[in-house]
Amino acid sequence: MVKLGINGFGRIGQMITRASAHFPDVEVVAVNDPFMDLDYMVYSMKYDSTHGRYPGTVEGKDGKLFVDGRPISTFAEKDPKSIPWRDAGATIVIDCTGIFKTIEKVLGDLCTCIQASSFVFVIQPEENLIVSKHRRECTLR
Repeated sequence: MVKLGINGFGRIGQMITRASAHFPDVEVVAVNDPFMDLDYMVYSMKYDSTHGRYPGTVEGKDGKLFVDGRPISTFAEKDPKSIPWRDAGATIVIDCTGIFKTIEKVLGDLCTCIQASSFVFVIQPEENLIVSKHRRECTLR
């Protein structure tokens, strides 16, 4: 089972969450977005102006986002060093913020904070980033 953490729950983060519903061996276990509260996460996941209404169930309860009955831990951290990905069960973290676009930013800011046990994928890089190649330089907590 692949367990995803998503940093940035805008359009791209939500599309990854929607797509994961089609793969039984993929589960989103955590999302972080400091600019979106849980109620808005529920609303924007349910109703997408481009992709339409989500066909499954989406609700917020006890501080978690539930998509098709699966609980997803939610965080609202601006500093990625404060996100407890490993505690949430993430084995892969996907950054969808658009902030980490260079290898220096990834290695300097993002990798030092990732607490997941596997890899980091960056959406919208300015360079060709292969973070797993630089894994030895990433500090995993």
